[in-house]
Amino acid sequence: MTVTNQYTTLTGLGFQRRLSKLFRKDGKAMVVGLDHGLSAGVKQGLHDLGAISSTCINGGADAILLGPKASLWAASSLGQSEHSAFWLRLDRTNAFDLPTPQHLNISAIATVQDALRVNADAAVIWYIRSSGVPEDQDAEHTRHVATIAEQCRESGMPLVVEAFTLGSNVTGAEVVKTVRIAYELGADILKIDYPQDEGVLKEILASVNAPVFLAGGPQTDNFNAFLSKMERAMQLGVKGIVIGRNIWQAADPAQALMQFNSIVHGTSLTRA
Repeated sequence: MTVTNQYTTLTGLGFQRRLSKLFRKDGKAMVVGLDHGLSAGVKQGLHDLGAISSTCINGGADAILLGPKASLWAASSLGQSEHSAFWLRLDRTNAFDLPTPQHLNISAIATVQDALRVNADAAVIWYIRSSGVPEDQDAEHTRHVATIAEQCRESGMPLVVEAFTLGSNVTGAEVVKTVRIAYELGADILKIDYPQDEGVLKEILASVNAPVFLAGGPQTDNFNAFLSKMERAMQLGVKGIVIGRNIWQAADPAQALMQFNSIVHGTSLTRA
């Protein structure tokens, strides 16, 4: 699956140049998520963002995902890299702090212009649906995604939308619906949670004309099984994975990154 661009000539050039840095020539990407401080505060493994970002970039990560302030901490590592892309998060959510979704909010913390200023290669935002969210909040979240998507189109900035469905008894159909809506609202790349049902993942991949990335989720207690799960997803057609805690909370983050890189790109870790 490739991302096509039909914007004006100069904007399209910027879009394609940024997009070309997001993937290797095999059309796949291994991304390390380092933006968890925005929702969880200080996490084991993320105390020194400068050090862990350097480990990830030197270890062959195709991209790292950071919040706006944290990107300044990792600036020296980003500046020394010719190959690793930079995804900038433009919002935060309290979705994963709440026992119920009634007070779900998504707050802007940076703009597309900020992404351009720091020479980011992609902007990242949330799109979250839940049956417990009031209609006015859902409408607000929809406008948020549509507005950022429009700004990204005007600026030639690839947009990654994290499309999640929350709540109890969530059906596969609802998960597919959320991802499709995020795509329709303007996502160039979609980041999703791994569906419990492999058939749901297949339906998602068939329902959007954009690359799909999987989120890594919490730290696993069975690393080899988790690797196999991610490898199976890549075989089904997922174009990349975004791993956070299962890299920077690992006993050896560099070794963990090497193993994830291997299942995404094969045994060679050179940027071909």
